Amino acid sequence: PAPRPDFTNPALSLDVYQLIYNRNRRQSQELRWTETFGKLRILAGAQMFTESAKYTNAGQFWLRYPTNAVLPPALSPLLRAPLAQARFPVTQRRNTDYYGVFSGLYYQVTDAFRVSAEARYNRDRIKYRLPGYSVELVTLRRNFISCPNAPALPPAGPGGAIGGAFCPREQVGVLTYDQVTPRFTAEYRFGDEVLVYGVFAQGFKPGGVNTNETVLLTPNQIYDREKVDTYELGFK
Repeated sequence: PAPRPDFTNPALSLDVYQLIYNRNRRQSQELRWTETFGKLRILAGAQMFTESAKYTNAGQFWLRYPTNAVLPPALSPLLRAPLAQARFPVTQRRNTDYYGVFSGLYYQVTDAFRVSAEARYNRDRIKYRLPGYSVELVTLRRNFISCPNAPALPPAGPGGAIGGAFCPREQVGVLTYDQVTPRFTAEYRFGDEVLVYGVFAQGFKPGGVNTNETVLLTPNQIYDREKVDTYELGFK
């Protein structure tokens, strides 16, 4: 917390406390095998990707000084001082496990003409752990004391507790996606310097949960997976 600026009208000043912490750990491994049998080349492989993401928000940017003219007097009981001595952060976690296998067949029809077919199988498993409460609820209501296994509360601010009991429950959700994405390519060479090609491919990205400000797993917070069909003609 910082002192309020010495404005001409202190009623317009703000108290702000901001702390956001991100931690991401990733690991990726890939194995490939390839072999040529005359005009045919074969490729096979597997890939693994894991990610552990943690997002902690202890910010109190939404707080207002009790004499702030921006807030109507009727809402003044909602105001609380920043929790300088007992922060109550909201922590969200996401764990991603991805596994994929892929293969390709590349056939040299003539010295100038080659065709290929490739495919990848993806499996994404994304697990979310959300707290089920927000910093605002903890600070403004301050009444988790009536809940089983309630977290320790910071000291009450001006105005005391409001509303009924709100008991936080950790939200756990898992999203799983399976997808096959192919790619087909035809290439023709005009001499050693010009290559003409055509490609059709499909792409895929898994869906997820918008966790930037989310503390509950509700259907309207889940965004859908994405698919794309790509057609390409070109020359080099």
